Amino acid sequence: MSIYSLNGTELSAVYDVEGNSLDYAYDIEGNIIFSRHQGYYDEQIGYLKDWLVNLATYTANSKTYVRERYRMDNWSWSSGATAMAMAQTALTYLKLWEYTSNSEYLTTARALISSLESGRNQNGSFGMFIYNGTDTHVYTGGNSEVPIALLRCAEIDTDNASTYIAYALESTDFLLSIQNQNGSWRTVDNDTSQTALFTAQAVTALAMGYAHTSNQSGYRTAIENGIAFINTQLLPDGRIKTCREVKPTTEYWRPPTSDQSIVIRGIAAAEYYLPNNANVADWRSLRQTLLVYLNDCIGTEGAVRNGLETTSLPNDFYGLTDHVYTTSWAIEAYYLSSLVDESESELATSKGIVHFCSTNLYFNVGNVNTNGTIRGAYNIQDDNWDTSALTQDLGNEGGADMIYVGWVMSPICTWMINYSN
Repeated sequence: MSIYSLNGTELSAVYDVEGNSLDYAYDIEGNIIFSRHQGYYDEQIGYLKDWLVNLATYTANSKTYVRERYRMDNWSWSSGATAMAMAQTALTYLKLWEYTSNSEYLTTARALISSLESGRNQNGSFGMFIYNGTDTHVYTGGNSEVPIALLRCAEIDTDNASTYIAYALESTDFLLSIQNQNGSWRTVDNDTSQTALFTAQAVTALAMGYAHTSNQSGYRTAIENGIAFINTQLLPDGRIKTCREVKPTTEYWRPPTSDQSIVIRGIAAAEYYLPNNANVADWRSLRQTLLVYLNDCIGTEGAVRNGLETTSLPNDFYGLTDHVYTTSWAIEAYYLSSLVDESESELATSKGIVHFCSTNLYFNVGNVNTNGTIRGAYNIQDDNWDTSALTQDLGNEGGADMIYVGWVMSPICTWMINYSN
């Protein structure tokens, strides 16, 4: 919709009462009626962006943080800041800066990264929460996703690239230091289960850091050994052994497609960032074997279904999709696979998942904390947000009643921006 001045001149922006140019204008019901940009997902990006900027991001102790999630089960915010969400949201802010040329997003991204770094442990690791949270255990997943996001930030905010790369290498060097002798990585410091999923997250981070480290030999060996371990976890049905199948109490709420997507992403990352490695052909064969199962889990609407209901795993439901533990990793798994396979169909699948997300926003104008969001899971079979069939932990960490800042909102917003044009 165009907007005009009093003399009939078409305007390229709207302004707040202080004269600052705004990216969007809204009607009284919160609907976007003007956008300065006309990307394919511009309206959806506007809603996700508003939630991240106005509700998820906050200042405390002169530092900038993002909250963990909004809980619809008790209508309250979980305001602790996780290292993973901080890094993922900093990347989203940089993508918003790239998308809109609004320097305020650049400023916030830099502030988030500075605050994130202030929460780093002396050994180079991050606890789960770096501010206002009780869980300070060191998870391999979060400590892998932080450098992955930081290295992507370095590609955008090139003025600060060397700083972000140095921060990322502190994390990848830490990961290198805790790899097991058999090539695997533990789940967390108080659960040393050896799983393909967390091994693949560490492999992804090391592969992305490979070009920047002075220890390429060490990184290369770690990646090779990591994928060799992953190969031992391949099951006869073409699935990767899930965390729960390794140990019943480890990440037992994840659907099969979570482990599958994260492992495929990790192998594809190794292929992409180490294209001349002697093991690339074997890596590709393993990844393409795993893709067969994941391909069967893609519904006609584009969503990644939880599974094919061929196992006894508690969340192996074809009628549900899990945005917390699967969606963003599946988007990346297909995107990276499309690069190394030079596959238009795999790229189309990645874009199709994003497109489904663009149709899966939840609107509740009566509650600004939930309006214009992507909830943690969706019931595709019944076309509603009833995901009560899901097995969850005591904190209700998955499911449709959770709206995550990291994991869901920020990474999916980032990918909508990537595919908006």
